Amino acid sequence: MNDSWGKRLTPSIIRSIIKKHAQRREWYQEGGDATQNVTPHYFRHFFTTHLRNATGERGIVKYLRGDVADDIIDTYTHNWGNNVRETYERSIYRLL
Repeated sequence: MNDSWGKRLTPSIIRSIIKKHAQRREWYQEGGDATQNVTPHYFRHFFTTHLRNATGERGIVKYLRGDVADDIIDTYTHNWGNNVRETYERSIYRLL
């Protein structure tokens, strides 16, 4: 154990823990950008995308993230385009 055992986690400590484990798995390169590294921010995108895809509940995901603005969640949701074809094919004939 170290001197910080039992103390409140700070953003700096979280970044350090994630960086250490990401480097072990070669998911983090010093000097790399956000598209190359696993960071705390990466997990925000991951959480948003996967929870929204799994539940389809935009409002609940927005609430869990603590978002105030209505449109910020869309910035963090990725690969929705992968669902466009499936949604289109499932819904288009209902319009007729």
